[in-house]
Amino acid sequence: MSKQLRVAVRTDASDLIGSGHVMRTLAVSQALHARGAHVTYICRNRPYGMRGTIESAGFEVDELPAVHEPGDAWLGATYEEELADSARALEPLAPIDLLLVDHYSLDTRWEGRMRAFCRRVMAIDDMANRVHDCDILLDQNLGADDPGRYDALASPHTRRLLGPKFAMLREEFRPYIAHPRERAGSIERILVFISGFDPGDETGKALRALDTLEQRPSVVQVVLPEEAPHAARIREHCERSGYSYLGRVQTMAPLMNDADLGIGGVGSTTWERCALGLPAIVVTVAENQRNGARAAAQAGAIQWLGEAQDVAEGDIAGAIAQLQRDPARLPAMSEKARALIGAEDGTFPMDRVLKCIFEVIE
Repeated sequence: MSKQLRVAVRTDASDLIGSGHVMRTLAVSQALHARGAHVTYICRNRPYGMRGTIESAGFEVDELPAVHEPGDAWLGATYEEELADSARALEPLAPIDLLLVDHYSLDTRWEGRMRAFCRRVMAIDDMANRVHDCDILLDQNLGADDPGRYDALASPHTRRLLGPKFAMLREEFRPYIAHPRERAGSIERILVFISGFDPGDETGKALRALDTLEQRPSVVQVVLPEEAPHAARIREHCERSGYSYLGRVQTMAPLMNDADLGIGGVGSTTWERCALGLPAIVVTVAENQRNGARAAAQAGAIQWLGEAQDVAEGDIAGAIAQLQRDPARLPAMSEKARALIGAEDGTFPMDRVLKCIFEVIE
């Protein structure tokens, strides 16, 4: 486009919501920014809101006020407060070329109201549980490519980007997809990353499981931001056990590429691991993660142990030991994982997303 594209993003992070919504919108925002777009974030002031992360990525953040009695715990406000606050934030930015919204509590009521300030609306979803008024609908999860999944939830004219082939991967992953690593069956390096906040301390459970292995890996790297509630305890555990505590990292791609096995949760990182062919043992920490985890496990791309609260340290240790005894499984998992996001031919999924965005805007 000849003029600079103006983009606004409405999303949130918190100890309740997690970090995934912010991280996947950042992938889209960074890709658009690299092509000349000006991007502004609209986020509500909440604990663990990740404002610093967004600003360190180079984007302005207009923070909506904290509400003492939020009404909707996920939204952090009543719906009426959200409509008024968002309108006040978006009006000075108008006309906006693309309004990107990624929030489980926002639906057609919010999208329709905010159309007064924008040309096009793009919604990111993975629940398929609410009606949308949007021009582009992106659901990157496995199983989302069911053609009827959003028939009752979106207009027939909505462009639908469904399935992992439209995974929101950051640019840092591109060279590793273009030149994939050959993976053997040994497990010398393990990467542990459950989630951005990990309130249930599943990271600690995984580390205790690793401590019990007869065949200990040479390198264990642990990613958990310093502001997470259990970060200090995890750092101490790593020091005792000889593991590497990395805190918050700027880029996950090289860590995933170098690892032989990942231990993690289910969310955006699922598709990052799949893109690099990293075999993984995973647990789910939220109900909306189950279907995706089950489908990826049935495809042979991951080993899903179940709901985090039902998984014991011995289950994790046993799964790792089983993979150590059957090294042929790891290359097979790697190949199936890459195939899920269409990376086997070197195609970068975000290119498919951007192609649609620019077609719709133009």
